[in-house]
Amino acid sequence: MMPAAMTDDASRPTTGSRLTEPLSEDPARPQAKSVTLPAEQPSVPPTSIGRSSRLGAATFDARYEHKDVLGRGGMGEVHLSLDRRIGREVAMKIVKPGVAHREDLMMRFEREAKIQGRLEHPMVVPVHDLGLRPDGSVFFTMKRVRGMTLEAIIDGLKAGTPDVVAHFTLRRVLGALSDLCLGVAFAHSRGVIHRDLKPANVILGEFGEVHVLDWGIAKVLDADSDIAEESVRALAPLPETPLPAPDSLETLVDEIPKTRAGAAMGTPGYMSPEQMRGRHVDARSDVYALGCMIFEAVTLEPLHPRDSVDTLRRSTLDGLSDARPSARVSGRNIPPELDAICVRATQVEERQRYRTARELHDALEAYLAGDRDEERRAALAADRIESARKALDRASSAGELSSRVSAIRELTAAISLRPDEPEALRLLARALTDAPDTLPPEAEAALVARRGEQRRQSARASFLGLGVVLLILPFFATLGVRSYPALLLLYGCVLCFTLFSYWLSRTGGNTSAHILGSAVLGASVAGTTSVVLGPLVLVPTAACVVALAVIVNSRAEPRRRYRVVAIASAAVLLPFGLQLLGVLPASYAFDAGGMRILPWATHLPEGPTLFMLLIGNLACLFVPAFAVGRAIDVLSQAERQIFAQAWQLRQLLPDPKTSVPPSPTR
Repeated sequence: MMPAAMTDDASRPTTGSRLTEPLSEDPARPQAKSVTLPAEQPSVPPTSIGRSSRLGAATFDARYEHKDVLGRGGMGEVHLSLDRRIGREVAMKIVKPGVAHREDLMMRFEREAKIQGRLEHPMVVPVHDLGLRPDGSVFFTMKRVRGMTLEAIIDGLKAGTPDVVAHFTLRRVLGALSDLCLGVAFAHSRGVIHRDLKPANVILGEFGEVHVLDWGIAKVLDADSDIAEESVRALAPLPETPLPAPDSLETLVDEIPKTRAGAAMGTPGYMSPEQMRGRHVDARSDVYALGCMIFEAVTLEPLHPRDSVDTLRRSTLDGLSDARPSARVSGRNIPPELDAICVRATQVEERQRYRTARELHDALEAYLAGDRDEERRAALAADRIESARKALDRASSAGELSSRVSAIRELTAAISLRPDEPEALRLLARALTDAPDTLPPEAEAALVARRGEQRRQSARASFLGLGVVLLILPFFATLGVRSYPALLLLYGCVLCFTLFSYWLSRTGGNTSAHILGSAVLGASVAGTTSVVLGPLVLVPTAACVVALAVIVNSRAEPRRRYRVVAIASAAVLLPFGLQLLGVLPASYAFDAGGMRILPWATHLPEGPTLFMLLIGNLACLFVPAFAVGRAIDVLSQAERQIFAQAWQLRQLLPDPKTSVPPSPTR
C-alpha cells in the first residue's frame, strides 16, 4: 500500500528507515505496524522511482525539440520548441550561431534572462529555464506568446487590411498602450529601464493581452544587484564609442546594441535625446519612447522622419518634428487632449516630460474615459440619425408633415450629443430647407390670414378704381341717350361691383364664394359695356382685365382659375349670342367692305367717343399692370425671405463635405 507520509530522511537509503502505514478504518483489518526495511532496499516505492527517473536530469536534446524559428534579432534568435518534460511549446531564445563564441554576448544574454525573469508582471513574458546548450552557448526559454506586434498592426492599419482595421480600432490600440505604460511603470518600480521600447517589441494578443519583449539592453539602476549593468564584467571590454553614423538605418539599428553602458543604446526614432547622446537615462527615457509609439499609433506615421540617419538624429536631438498628431494628419478630428499627451511625452528636455510611465498612463486613461463617453454619445447620435433618416423618407414619400417634425427633433437631439456630426448636419439642412408639400393647420391658418390682408388691399384698390368709373359714367348721358335702361344696367353693375369691393376691403374674404362673386360682378361690368360699343370692342379687353385681376389678387388655384376664365368669357359670348338670336339689337353693320358700330344705348359723337376709347384702353393697360405688379412684389419679397432663410441655415448647417472634418475612426 502507498505510504501516506514520509519522514524527512526517507530520501536517504539508511538502515532502519521506516514506513508507517495508517490505521485501517475497517475494524476487521489489522492495525498498521512498523516495518524495518533492509539497508539495501530503496526508501521510495517502485512507482515513485519510475517518476523520478522521468523527471531526472536530461540532456538538452532529449528535453527540447526544435520545431520552428519564430524570429531573429541583432544577436539572437527565437525558436519554437517543445519542452518534452512539461509537454508544452515554449519560445527559446539563443545566441546566433555566428556570435555564440563571444563571451560578452553570452553574459549579456544571461543578464537579459535574469532581468526578464525577475519582473513578474503579466506584461513581461515569464522565463521558464536558463542554461547552456551542447555547444556551450546560453539559452533561455519563456512562455510562447501569440498575437501581432504593434509594428505589424500599424502597418496593417496603414495598408487598410480589413481584418486589422476591424479588430484593432484606435480605441483598442490606445487602451493597449495605456496598459503598456503600467507594465513599464512596474519595471521602473523594480529599478529596470527598458531602453528599447518600440512597436516591434510589443505584442497585442487576441484576448487583450499586452506583452513587452526584448529586455536585452535594459538598464538596472540598483548598483548592488548582481545583474546591474556595471557589474557585468563581460561588458567592460566593449569599446566606448559614440553613436555610430552608418550609411543606413538598418546598420544603425544593428550596431546600437553592441555599444556598452554609457554609450548610446536603443533604436533610433524611439530612443530619447539623452539616450542618443549617451547620457544617463531614467524612467523618462522610456516615457519618451512610449510617447513616440502613441504618436505613431494615432497617425500611422513615425514621429521622426527616416529619410537618413542624419535627419533622424537632428529631428530627435533638436525636437524638429511637431509631436501633435492633428498637425501631421489632415482630415481627422484628433482631440487636443491627445495632442497634449504626445507633445508632453516627447519633449527634448527630460524635466518637461511626464515624470513616470504611470503619469502617462493616467493621462491616457483620462482621455480614454472621455473617449468612452464620446463613443456612447456617438452610438446614441447614430440611433437618432437613423430614426431621422427614416422619418424624412416617410415625409418625402407620403407627405407626412409630422414625420418631418419628428425628424427635426431627432436630428436636434443628435447634434446636441455630437455638435460636429456631419451626417446629422446634412440631414437637418435637408429637413429645414426642403419645403413640405402640405402645411400644418396652424401654418395654413396663418397663410390664409396673410392672403386675406393682401385681398383687402387689392379690394381697396379696386374700390377706388370703380369709384372713379362711377364718377365718369354720368358723362355718357351727355353723349345723347338712346336707351336709359341700358345705361342704368351698366351703372347698376358698376355700382354693385364697387360696393362688393368695399365689402372685401373690410373683410378680406378669399373663399370660393368671394372669388366667384368677384368674377361674376367683374364680368357683368365688362359685359354691360357692350351697350355702348358692342360685345367685340373693348368688352374682351375689359373681361381679360377682370379675370386677370381676380386670379392674381385671390391667388386662385387651377380649378378656380378655370371658373374665372369661363365667367369672363361669358361676358363676351352672352351679349354676342343674344344679338345673334335677335334678343338684343345688333351692334355692328357691314357694307362696302366696312364695319359700322351701331350703339343702342348712347350716341357716339366724335370727340367724346375718341376720349372714351382712349381712357378705356389706358385703363385696360394700367389696371392689370398694377394688379400683376403688386403680385410680383409680394412674390419677390417672399422669394427673398426664403432665400435669406436658406442662406442663414447654410451658415448654421454648413456643407459637411467642405466645412466639417470627419470624425476619427474609433
